[in-house]
Amino acid sequence: MKALKIISLVIFSLLLVIIGWSYLLGMGLERTVFNFSYYEGLIEHEDIEMDDIISGIVEEIDIDLEEESVEILNEEREEEMFPGMSGLLQKIMADALEETIEASWVEEQALLVVEDMLRLARGDVDTLSVVIELDDFQEKFMENMEQRIKAVTDEELIEAGVPEENLDQVKGMFIEEFTQMMEEAAEENGEGPEIPLEIDLGQVMQEGELSPEFELALNRVQAYHTYFPALHYAAFAVILLLSCLLAGIWGGLKWFGTSAMVSSVTFLGGLVVAQGLLIIPMLTETSEELPFALDILTAAAGYTVSRMYLAPIVFAGIGLVFLIVGLIFGNRAKK
Repeated sequence: MKALKIISLVIFSLLLVIIGWSYLLGMGLERTVFNFSYYEGLIEHEDIEMDDIISGIVEEIDIDLEEESVEILNEEREEEMFPGMSGLLQKIMADALEETIEASWVEEQALLVVEDMLRLARGDVDTLSVVIELDDFQEKFMENMEQRIKAVTDEELIEAGVPEENLDQVKGMFIEEFTQMMEEAAEENGEGPEIPLEIDLGQVMQEGELSPEFELALNRVQAYHTYFPALHYAAFAVILLLSCLLAGIWGGLKWFGTSAMVSSVTFLGGLVVAQGLLIIPMLTETSEELPFALDILTAAAGYTVSRMYLAPIVFAGIGLVFLIVGLIFGNRAKK
C-alpha cells in the first residue's frame, strides 16, 4: 500500500513538472508576444536599431519595374531600354523609400498596430481599428524620388549599360520622363506609385482579405487566452489535493513544492540551453535569408528569453514556500 502511494505521488509529481513547463511557457508568452510592454522594450533595446531594421527590409524589397522602365525611356523605342536600367530604377526607388521611412514614425505605427492586435488576440474587440495614415509619407516619398532621380550619376548609368557617348541624352530623357510620370500620377489620383493614402486594418479584416490561416490562428489564440490560466490552475489544485490525500496535508505540500521547484529549475535551464544551443545557432544559420542583421536577431532573442525568466523564478519561489511550510508544520506535527 505504501509503495502504491509513493508510485502515485511520483506520477503526480511528474505530471506537475510537465504541466508546470506548459504553464511557464504560457506565462513566458504572456510576458513577451502577448504583452505590449515587451514590444516597447524591444524597440527601445539599445542593441536593436530601427534604422538598421528598416535598411534590411528595404534591401529585401523586390520592385518589378521592367515594363514601366521601358515606357519611361521611350514608349515606342523599346530597343533603347538598357539591360541594367530596371535595376537602377529599383535602386532609386529603394533609396527614396529608405530616405522617406523615419524610424520614429515606424515605431509609432508599429506600436499602434501591436496594441490593436493584442486587443483582438485577447478577444477584447471583434475587429481591428487602427488606420495608418500615409498621405504625408506619400508626399515625402514623391519628393525624395524626384531628388534621387535628379541626382542619378554617370557611374550609375554606365553600370546600367548606357554607353558613355549617350550619357547626357539618356540622363536628360530619364530625368524628364520619369519625373513627368511621377507628377502625372500625383495629379491623376493624389497618390504616388502603388502607395495608398491610408491603410484601414479594420476594413481589410471586414472585407475578408485576411487569410483563412490567420483567422484559424486568431481563433486558437483567443481560445488560449480564455482557457489557458483556468486549466492550469485547476490541474495544480487537483494535483495538490491528491498529493495531500495520499501523503497527508504537510507531506502533500512538500511533494507539491518540490515538484514545482523541479519544474521551474528544469524549465529555466531549458531556456538557457535553448538560447545557447538552439536559438543562436539557428539564427546564425538562417540570418542570410532574413532581412535583419545577425546582431539584431541575437539581441532580440536574448531580450525575449530574458523576459521569460521571471515566471520560473516566481514559480520556484512558490514551490519553496510550499516546501518550507510542509517541512515546518510537518515536523511540528511529529513532535
